[in-house]
Amino acid sequence: MLTALERQAHDLLVQFYSVRSAARAQRSKVEELVQQLPIAPIDRLPDELLSRIFELSLLATAEKLGLCHVHRLWKRELAGVSRRWKGIVLHSPSLWTYIKVTPTWGKGLLQAYVRRSAECLVDV
Repeated sequence: MLTALERQAHDLLVQFYSVRSAARAQRSKVEELVQQLPIAPIDRLPDELLSRIFELSLLATAEKLGLCHVHRLWKRELAGVSRRWKGIVLHSPSLWTYIKVTPTWGKGLLQAYVRRSAECLVDV
């Protein structure tokens, strides 16, 4: 009985290693296929150009809606698209130069805007 259980355990281990090997092979194939996917045109644009597009988008949206908080909301939306876009939003000083302090602004938010605006002139 013990020998049969040991044999069964061995067979299960062999089967497990076989399944794990097959899963690795499939993962490799999937990664290879993903690498072959065409790059979206937006992803071909350099970060500087995307930053400028974001800046113009913020200006157009703020003018159209006339809201002071549109900058905060729109930046949050842009940053939520992808890691790359988040990095561009957070590291584009020109996107952080418009500050309209309202009662909802805390000291931390104001400091973040000033820090992210870097050496750009700030419109308060």
